[in-house]
Amino acid sequence: MTIEATLERIAAALETIAAGGGTVAAPAEEKAPPKKSSTKKSNEKRVGTEDVGDPEYTKEMVRAKLQELQKATTPAQAKSILKSHGASTIGNLPASKYKQVIDECDVKLAE
Repeated sequence: MTIEATLERIAAALETIAAGGGTVAAPAEEKAPPKKSSTKKSNEKRVGTEDVGDPEYTKEMVRAKLQELQKATTPAQAKSILKSHGASTIGNLPASKYKQVIDECDVKLAE
């Protein structure tokens, strides 16, 4: 419903009340057709296919552990661990691999 139509309804109701017509019943609301949103559907599809991984490990934890390894050894060692799990950066690392990377860093740090 447009603003103009709403204002016309209000004006008509006020005229009826002012003329002594008593109260005016509210008209039934018009239902707008449901909006179609393709983004919602595509987002739902992505949610189901996302790599959830172990909820116990986060990207920040992986980053911190790799930084710890870099300081203790060399940056090349940290990069080699990422590459062995199919990622060139932490951002490309699937969440399902977080635990494995952290465990592998712990093994290298213990050596």
